Amino acid sequence: METDQFQDALSNLDSQQIEQLTGKLDQLSPDDVLELQAELYSRNLKQLYPVLRKYVEKKGSNYFGITSVDIKEMVEQRLAIGENLESIKLDFKERGFDIFEIMNQQIEKETEVLDKYDDLVSQGFSKEEISAQLGTKNQNHDQLEQKSKERSSWKRTLGIALFIIAILRLIIRIFDLN
Repeated sequence: METDQFQDALSNLDSQQIEQLTGKLDQLSPDDVLELQAELYSRNLKQLYPVLRKYVEKKGSNYFGITSVDIKEMVEQRLAIGENLESIKLDFKERGFDIFEIMNQQIEKETEVLDKYDDLVSQGFSKEEISAQLGTKNQNHDQLEQKSKERSSWKRTLGIALFIIAILRLIIRIFDLN
C-alpha cells in the first residue's frame, strides 16, 4: 500500500483499530511504521509509544532511513500535541538517531548537487541538459538556480568583507609603525 493511501486509511481508523495495528508492525513497511508513529503522536496515544519504541529498538536505529524533512515533520507534530522539545530530543537519542548527523548528511547531499549544478552552468550547459544530468525537474532546476545565486551572493559578500578587513589591518599596521 502506498504511503498516502496508508495515511488516509489510518486517519479513518478508531483508536482501538490503531492499537490492533501496533501488534502487526512486522507486516508494515518502514514508511508505514513512520506514518503509524505520526498518527500515534497526533492522537496522543501515549500508551502505545512503548510498543513502537520496542519495535524500533529491535529493528535497529538505521531501520527508517529518516531524512531531515522527516525529522522536522515528526518534531513539529510532537510539539503540536504539547510534547516538550527536550523530551523529543531525548527520545531521538534513545532510539539511536543522531539528529544533527542526519541533517548534516542531508546538507552535504544538497551541497554536492549544488556544486555539480554550478559546475555544469560554468561549462555552459543548457537548462534542459543540466536537468537531465542531475535528474531534476524544471521546478527543482529553478530552486537550484535560486540557491546558486544566494550562495554566489554570500560568497561575494564574504570576499568583500575579508578584503575590507585585510585593508583595515594594513592601514592599522602602517599607522602603528609611525
